[in-house]
Amino acid sequence: GTGHGYQNEAVGYLPTRQAFAEFINRYGLNFRAEETVFSYGSLPAFDGILQLAQILAKRDGVPVHLINPEPTFPVVAAQAIRRDIPVISISTSPKTGYCITAESLCTAFENTASNARDVLYIVPMSNPTSSINDPEVLAQAIAEFHRLRPKGMIIVDLAYLEMIPKAHAKDILSRFTKAGVLDQCLFVTSLSKLYGDPGGRAGAIHTNNPLFFQELKTQWQTIYASMASAVENEALAKLKFVTKKARQRLFKLFNTRQKAVLSMLNKIDTDRASKGLEPLMDIGSVHSDIPLYLFVKLNEGFSWLDLFRETGFVVVPGEVFGAKPEDRMVRIAVGTELLEERD
Repeated sequence: GTGHGYQNEAVGYLPTRQAFAEFINRYGLNFRAEETVFSYGSLPAFDGILQLAQILAKRDGVPVHLINPEPTFPVVAAQAIRRDIPVISISTSPKTGYCITAESLCTAFENTASNARDVLYIVPMSNPTSSINDPEVLAQAIAEFHRLRPKGMIIVDLAYLEMIPKAHAKDILSRFTKAGVLDQCLFVTSLSKLYGDPGGRAGAIHTNNPLFFQELKTQWQTIYASMASAVENEALAKLKFVTKKARQRLFKLFNTRQKAVLSMLNKIDTDRASKGLEPLMDIGSVHSDIPLYLFVKLNEGFSWLDLFRETGFVVVPGEVFGAKPEDRMVRIAVGTELLEERD
């Protein structure tokens, strides 16, 4: 098709799919346009994958669950719940870059069916924690998932792929190949964060599993018919003509703002200490690998209201992302406004 009418394949305009495949392949993978499905951003992609898991589970007469390492982007679990897919939440630690572990998977899967079509959701470069999964821990976890759930699926959310050093990103993605789990994986790429355009709803699902692709293709018959060709053309133009150098300048700007916020938080606690007051936060535990957020642990006795009084920052409580209330975590989004010195 040309982008001006319905397409027989119903998985997207071929040049746009090719551009998405070329984008992810820069990081050591090897997907073809024929293994790529265009999507209105990542959220419909996640929902489509959950529906795919349900369809295959029903066909096989087996259970399906979403395995959700927490804290994490909460919308996928919310979508699963709406689809009546039970969610198994697994707590993660900042020591592993908030990466799920093989041991925690073993514990979660005790007394469950090994033939289940369970779906593991992974965000290797993560919102809200601004951390990067420890590659070795990740490799062990996905190998364990493959052992425990040979019919399972792995959603790999790459919303922040370009925001970390390329060598580090390639190392992480190589673990999926080395672990022999590629045929269980559905990699999801999207443009909104990487191109600084939250309203730009364009993304793709990449899978080399023929069964997954065929089922997605069947689902997309009606989904794709509702997509505007202008969105595909805009995505193609961005992928072809907005240079990586330009995107890196954007990331550098966010990183500068992130550092300014950290400096402000440090100053608040330093000023409090000079007055003999307890510090509000545990700044030493904050990750800053993704230059869009800060996931801050408040000290005992303080809440997000105390932070608001000191900074004027409107934050999101960590419980929204699956953190335990007793951990007193909050996420700060760096935002797009320049920071000014507060009186």
